[in-house]
Amino acid sequence: MFAAEDTKSQDLLIQNLENILNKIKQNKTPFVNENFQHFLNTKNGYLVSSLVTEFLQFFDLGCTMAVFQPETGTLHGSDRGNLAHVLGIVENENTRVGPLLLEVMKRCQNFSSRGDGSSDSSLPVLHNLVTELPLLEAKISLSNKAILRYSRQLVLPELGVKGQLNLSKSSVLIVGCGGLGCPLAQYLAAAGIGRLGLLDYDVVEMNNLHRQVLHGENRQGIPKSLSAATTLKQLNSEVEYICYNMTLTSKIALELIQQYDIIADCSDNVPTRYLVNDACVLTGKPLVSASALRMEGQLTIYNYQGNPCYRCLFPVPPPAETVTNCADGGVLGVVPGIMGCLQALEVQKIASGIGTSFGQFILMFDALEGRFRNIRLRAKNQNCAVCGANPTIGVLQDYEAFCGSSASDKCRTVHLLSKEERISAQYMSSAS
Repeated sequence: MFAAEDTKSQDLLIQNLENILNKIKQNKTPFVNENFQHFLNTKNGYLVSSLVTEFLQFFDLGCTMAVFQPETGTLHGSDRGNLAHVLGIVENENTRVGPLLLEVMKRCQNFSSRGDGSSDSSLPVLHNLVTELPLLEAKISLSNKAILRYSRQLVLPELGVKGQLNLSKSSVLIVGCGGLGCPLAQYLAAAGIGRLGLLDYDVVEMNNLHRQVLHGENRQGIPKSLSAATTLKQLNSEVEYICYNMTLTSKIALELIQQYDIIADCSDNVPTRYLVNDACVLTGKPLVSASALRMEGQLTIYNYQGNPCYRCLFPVPPPAETVTNCADGGVLGVVPGIMGCLQALEVQKIASGIGTSFGQFILMFDALEGRFRNIRLRAKNQNCAVCGANPTIGVLQDYEAFCGSSASDKCRTVHLLSKEERISAQYMSSAS
């Protein structure tokens, strides 16, 4: 039932479930009545109850549930298709040979036994909550392996050993693991960045694959951050990867962003851009921002060495009905690839100590004409609401309300005319 060519990715998902089961085993409080019900109301509890329910339904043993009353009287779960999708199980009518719980248990057993009796703890772990990260340890020298790996960039006088050591102790948070985030993460991992935070709420879909180059056909349904980290781990296992499967909100943005040295905005919506900008200003983090649409791209660096922030240039958001994204306007796959690579270049320059080229400029790329243009930006706006001389924004706000649009293309609202404004067929008939 699992795609044979992507067993490692499936193992990662099974590892998460295995961790859940281990936590249950270690919990000394018996799951009865209120305690058990509280567990079932959690995300992990819902997953476990869904597996148990599907198991009983598969063998037509729904009545068996009554034996476990009252503790399991409220067990409920997702349907098989959704459950398989969450677990990353690929199946069709010909492969549906047993309950998902048995397949999961078999995979857990295979995952725990690697031939030497040990489990692989180096695989990326998916985080659904923001946790405090330990400080990166600064290296005083490069190992022979590192010297060989990075030899072609170590010989650059602009970088050298000092710059490489700076990269190894730097952390970068990438907001969005899509068309921009994939090439950005790939080149940062290859360059030897110390820690890479990968944040995305979405899962891999077929329409992502023409531009999101860290994912593949057999990763459909897998969280993008986990898929990206799995690929990057094969490229450079020395980098620390932190996968966040969540939406960036005002509640968690400051706690998350303050733990990273540099923030890269690879999002595809206006509310997130304002949120990331304000959080970077309030935490004093440089923001490397890029965008790509149709056959055009833009790149600039905000809030770096006294240069303007995003709000300095755009104090108010554009009308929601005028904003176009890739789903509506389309994008040529290579365009976000180019802009993501340019983001990686600027992040590396900042992290290594070289400095950025776009703190006071915005780079415009026209793929149709094959042309780049640099446009000088205005100086920092002293009346800016978040970074000006007398800022009025000291806490993060509701950015979806501020922008009048959603931070996700998964929940679009259809705006209909009010009943009074509509013209009915009866009215048209009578008017004629």
